[in-house]
Amino acid sequence: MTLIDSTNNDIQIIKISGEVDIYNCNNLKQMFMSKLESGFKKFLFDMEELTYIDSSGIGILIFIKTTVSKNGGRMVVTGVKDSVHKIFELTKLSSFFTIADEQPDGINILNSAE
Repeated sequence: MTLIDSTNNDIQIIKISGEVDIYNCNNLKQMFMSKLESGFKKFLFDMEELTYIDSSGIGILIFIKTTVSKNGGRMVVTGVKDSVHKIFELTKLSSFFTIADEQPDGINILNSAE
C-alpha cells in the first residue's frame, strides 16, 4: 500500500494505492489521525488505484468515517473500482460512505457541505 497526502484548501486528500490489509491498514489509520490532530475536518480518500481491501481495511475506513463524524467533519471516498466496489456493495458500505466518481466530484461535495 502506498499513501500520498495532499490538500485542496481545507480538504485533506489521501490517495490510497495497492492493497489495504491487516499488515498495513494501521499506516492508514496513523496518517488519518495525524491529519485529524492537525485540524482537518474534511477528508477525501481517493481509491482509484486501490486494488484490494480486506476486512481490516474496511474496519479502519469505518473507524475513520465514525471519527470524522464525531468531530463534526465530512468524509468522501472517490474512485472506487471493480473488486473494491463489489466489496462495498456486498457489505452495504456504499450507502454508509459518501462516494463520488472522481476527486473533483468529491471536492465539490465537501465544499458544498459548508
